[in-house]
Amino acid sequence: MTTARCRSSRSPAGPATFIGRRRGGDRSNEAACARREVVPVVKQLLGNPLCLILAAVSLGAVGQLLLKTGMDAARAVAGDSTLDLLRHGFLQPRVLGGFLLYGVSSVLWMLVLSKQQLSFAYPMIAVGYVVVVFLSWLLLKEEVGLLRVSGLALICLGVALVARS
Repeated sequence: MTTARCRSSRSPAGPATFIGRRRGGDRSNEAACARREVVPVVKQLLGNPLCLILAAVSLGAVGQLLLKTGMDAARAVAGDSTLDLLRHGFLQPRVLGGFLLYGVSSVLWMLVLSKQQLSFAYPMIAVGYVVVVFLSWLLLKEEVGLLRVSGLALICLGVALVARS
C-alpha cells in the first residue's frame, strides 16, 4: 500500500493534489496538507505589522459591539441593581465573546509593539473609533450625525498623516 502525500499548490498538478491510494484514514493527511498550505500564509500575515494592526483594531471593535449587545441583554434582565447588572453581564455569551476578542486583540497588539515604534502604532488604534461608529450605525441602528462624521473624518486624516510618516 502506498501512503498519500500532498503536493505543493505551486505544483503543476494543481492545489494540494493527493497521490497514492486513498483510504478512510487519509483525512488526517488531507488536514496536514491543508495546514502546510495555510501556515505560510498565516506566518506572512503575522509578519506584516499593518495586517497585525488591522486585525487587532478590528477584533477590538467587534469586541466592543459584543460587549454592548451583551450588556443591553443583561440590563433587560437585571433591572436597576448595578451588582445584578454585572452578574448577568458576566454570564452573557456575547460579553464573554467580547472579552475573548479583546484577549486575542491584545496578543496581536503585543506582536505589533514588538515590530513597530509606539509613536507609529498607537495612533492606529484610532481607526477602531471609526470602525465602531460604522458598525454601530450599520448593525445597532445608532444615529450618526454630521458632527460625528466630521470628527471621524478628522481622525482618518490624522491616522493617514501618521501612517505616511
